[in-house]
Amino acid sequence: MGAASGAYPPRSGAHRVRVLPGCHGASGQCRERGATRKGASVGYVDTQAAKTVFVVAKREPGVLRGGVCGKPPRRVSGHARSCRRWVSVGSFSHADKKGANTFHLTGRVDGHRLAPGSYRLDATPAFGGFTGKTVWTSFAVRNS
Repeated sequence: MGAASGAYPPRSGAHRVRVLPGCHGASGQCRERGATRKGASVGYVDTQAAKTVFVVAKREPGVLRGGVCGKPPRRVSGHARSCRRWVSVGSFSHADKKGANTFHLTGRVDGHRLAPGSYRLDATPAFGGFTGKTVWTSFAVRNS
């Protein structure tokens, strides 16, 4: 009984995740560029039909504590070393097909509008109780 017996389903793997620029910002900006739809297109390739969970994280300031970047204290006491950390702002899932997949990212996650800033989109595929490798890409939301 080896891998050829089919005892375990093959791991799903998303790769080449990309956020293709769309129209971010004020509607006037969109009209100038000739865009009819706000947001961006997200494209990725999955090795098999699976469910991929996407987590949107925002870049925030932090302080180093024990070698780990954590939330900064309310009151500064001393000279803590600063760092940058990724804080989750929401998540959603997408049912994939084998091969190329795309969907439209509107700039809203969990019912909230994404504020201007730098973000990271983490993609983690799952199939049959197995979780694939998490891949990510970064994108930015501009002022509206």
